[in-house]
Amino acid sequence: MSENLSVLIVDDDEDDYFILSEYLLDIPGKSIELTWASTFAEAREFLTNQTFSICFFDYQLGAKTGLDLLQVAASLKLQTPIILLTGKSDENIDKRALELGVSDYMEKSDIDSRKLDRSIRYALERTSVLKSLQESEEKYKSIFSGSLDALSLLDVNGKFLEVNPATLELIHLKEESLLKTHITDYFNSPADVQFFKNALVNNEIIPEMEIQIKDFNGVLYDCILACTTIRIPGDPNNLFYRCLLRDITKRKKMEQQIMAAEKLAATGRFMRMLGHEIRNPLNNIHMAATQMKEELQDEDSQYFLDIIERNSDRISQLVTELLQSTGNQSQILWKSTPLKTLLDETISMAADRISLKNIQLSTRIHQNNIILNTDPAKLSIAILNIIVNALEVVDANTGKLMIEAEKKEHGTMIKISDNGPGIEAHLHERIFEPYYTEKQNGVGLGLSATKSIIEALQGTVDVTSEPGLGTTFRIWLPQDQQIKTS
Repeated sequence: MSENLSVLIVDDDEDDYFILSEYLLDIPGKSIELTWASTFAEAREFLTNQTFSICFFDYQLGAKTGLDLLQVAASLKLQTPIILLTGKSDENIDKRALELGVSDYMEKSDIDSRKLDRSIRYALERTSVLKSLQESEEKYKSIFSGSLDALSLLDVNGKFLEVNPATLELIHLKEESLLKTHITDYFNSPADVQFFKNALVNNEIIPEMEIQIKDFNGVLYDCILACTTIRIPGDPNNLFYRCLLRDITKRKKMEQQIMAAEKLAATGRFMRMLGHEIRNPLNNIHMAATQMKEELQDEDSQYFLDIIERNSDRISQLVTELLQSTGNQSQILWKSTPLKTLLDETISMAADRISLKNIQLSTRIHQNNIILNTDPAKLSIAILNIIVNALEVVDANTGKLMIEAEKKEHGTMIKISDNGPGIEAHLHERIFEPYYTEKQNGVGLGLSATKSIIEALQGTVDVTSEPGLGTTFRIWLPQDQQIKTS
């Protein structure tokens, strides 16, 4: 069965065209359809509008050359195999032709049917192989570039050789800058850096490890890292590493929020049961003390009964605060509330503590008449928990408490700052966990309740702090929770 080939011959010499066509038509087992272009312009027209199995370009084409036509073929991104015909062998021409993608080159004086057959078969096979390789490369690039995970190719020292767009997005750095760095430059933990470097030295794969990545701006991301080796066949010393980084920051944050909510819900159920069990005997104690005060009028009795009444009231107040802090935050009673009034009332609840410790208090609201659509009772509890927490850690007489509120483009910010001892960076998230506390007499519910309340109000709360430089809490309430005022 004969092979059908469409062949384009580009030659400005008609005699040379006829000679070449006779050789081509004499090749056994091939059915050849010939097309002749006698000028450079005609050849460009054919290449633009038609498809051929193979092309023959003569080097001499008047004012132009076969190399110029090769450049045209390259600009058209043709995958057709091209054989260059020359009058005599020239090393520079041959080298330039190969650079432009020519499949083969032949001297006209050395052509016959047998050699043409061999050159055509070689050119077609080579083009087929290159096409398969190109398709595989395009598939790889598509998978590599389109991956939502950060994929990179590293050398034996962990230096970036190639990165996909997701890696650039994770590190927040341009490709030319990132390729000058090592992946361990962005590890947050020195222990992780050492573990990774040891794995590279020992040519070990890392199937999966959880690490924190610090981007170019210093923002931390929780990631899963996997790293495998790539060896070049026939060259065992030519070794690379394929690395994957999967950002799990949002997933971990969601898991922590779910866990915190479950802890808080369990705490609420426990506290409601405990509050009921405490209040019943507490009411009896209070009633008995009141009755005894009426019957026992001596000074000593009155003194001790006052102590009993005062402390039972204190216990009752403590139970109420605990129940409020751990109550059902989903029951939000939305109400139009002036922010200044809410802050003034909240601060007044802590006035005695501020006065007793002689704390310097400063407040500032940047815009007048900020009205929020919120649950004022719950928001007040959330803010009060932060204020009380600050008052407990600042020093008496030298302590400072700064409360600031400002309406911004995307919502209202309430900022509460102190000049206390500060919080270590690794504890910034933990302080919002139920039952976590650094205080000797604390129960670790205040700040977790604050976070739960603010999230129920569709806002967020975060903390920035440095040891010895104080702490700042920021509460953000979204724009759609605000009531517009004139």
